[in-house]
Amino acid sequence: MRHRILVVAQDVTLRSTLARWLMPAGYLVELAENDRRARQLLANQRMALTIMVPSAGVSLFDPGEKSGKLIIATERSQDRVRTVGLRPRRMRIFHYPWTSRRCWAG
Repeated sequence: MRHRILVVAQDVTLRSTLARWLMPAGYLVELAENDRRARQLLANQRMALTIMVPSAGVSLFDPGEKSGKLIIATERSQDRVRTVGLRPRRMRIFHYPWTSRRCWAG
């Protein structure tokens, strides 16, 4: 069974870059440009992982139990991410910009 990953990011280039990295590795990738679209996808499907890239000044929404594990990716200049209500045990925070080599080097 292939794992399903949800990428939530307003930046279309970032969403497509993550999808291009993940799909060849065998993951099914769902893309959402905002929390409304992400909630629609999560209402119908369970994800193994959700990657959220918040926009500056926007609070993160809690994607719920169907989101699987949660990764929050922020720009260095956006270090203060509002994570009120999110469950820390399911969440990891990373900063970008990434390169594919650095990201997948383990």
